[in-house]
Amino acid sequence: MLKKTSPLLLLWTLLALACTSTPEKPSPAQIAAARQEVKDMLASIAEPVQKFTVSGESVEIIQGKHGTTVYVDPDFLETVDGSPLGERIQVELLELTSVEQMLLHNAQTVSDGQLLETGGAYHLQMSSGGRALQIKPGEQLAVQFPRLTDEPMQLFMGERDSLQSMNWKPTDQPFRSAGLLPKPLSEGVFLPVANRTAFSAPNFQDTISSNVDSTLLDTDSSYWREEGSEAHHYRQLYQVMGINKMGWINCDRFWDDPTPKRSIEIEIENQDLEYVDLFLVFEDINSLMSGFSFDGQPARFSGLPSGRQVTLIVFSVMEDTPYLYKKSFQTQDFAKTEIELVPTTLEQLANQMEEL
Repeated sequence: MLKKTSPLLLLWTLLALACTSTPEKPSPAQIAAARQEVKDMLASIAEPVQKFTVSGESVEIIQGKHGTTVYVDPDFLETVDGSPLGERIQVELLELTSVEQMLLHNAQTVSDGQLLETGGAYHLQMSSGGRALQIKPGEQLAVQFPRLTDEPMQLFMGERDSLQSMNWKPTDQPFRSAGLLPKPLSEGVFLPVANRTAFSAPNFQDTISSNVDSTLLDTDSSYWREEGSEAHHYRQLYQVMGINKMGWINCDRFWDDPTPKRSIEIEIENQDLEYVDLFLVFEDINSLMSGFSFDGQPARFSGLPSGRQVTLIVFSVMEDTPYLYKKSFQTQDFAKTEIELVPTTLEQLANQMEEL
């Protein structure tokens, strides 16, 4: 015969189970909402998006202030919804040519957990009449990126997950060695004549001569013909690529490091900070890893090569006050550590970023 369970014993059992149950995992939407204030703070000192307006009927060239050059050919573009292009095309370009700027835009250099060395990250999007544009299937837009390193680089496309962490996917697209437009030289190359200010970012400063190699191509009239009142010659100032998709673009290479890989766990002592952004900046290569802490949970970095000097920089915001932590160390120094962020000002935070 079964014994009757005491109601008091049953109550104590239920209470014990409730106390030992795993806390509910926060949703991506909860984490995104908590991060918004930190995101807005970093955006206020980050590289801004550059905006251009060009013709929707002829090829035009835009050039960002860091040198990125895009050849906007309406024949290669279409609206996402299938409607006709308008008379004008709006172009938005973001150039992240330093690890500092990639950090501020939360653009870590990782491909499926493998570390990348970056040669710059970029975001490109276009619209016409308020409708988003895409590159037609089978077509490519010619884009030139600043040459930030002599190492051979691949083209990667970036994707953000539900938590807004960046992951880069290789495209296996080779760099184009030269050329302005995808036409044989025997056909000639026509460059659109336009007012310089129509396709250049404001206050653009030419720093090409000190930063990249320059090769002046032959401007013989058999190859370069005049269109309108002015003939242009072309300098091969950047690596040239054909892209078949807009969005996040990166000039990267896989960082092959044979040393054993390590993990680091970081606990935040500031219990009153709901959301914290963490970044590991590698000091000897152009690489960056990101993580976060939500509601007091520790952050974890995995797949770190041993013996590398890194800078850990951590951000948060509470009641409109920025919080910061920054420290350099070797990746093998510890497996777990506790840190405490201190209140700071936006100006001091920006100064710390410039020192990276």
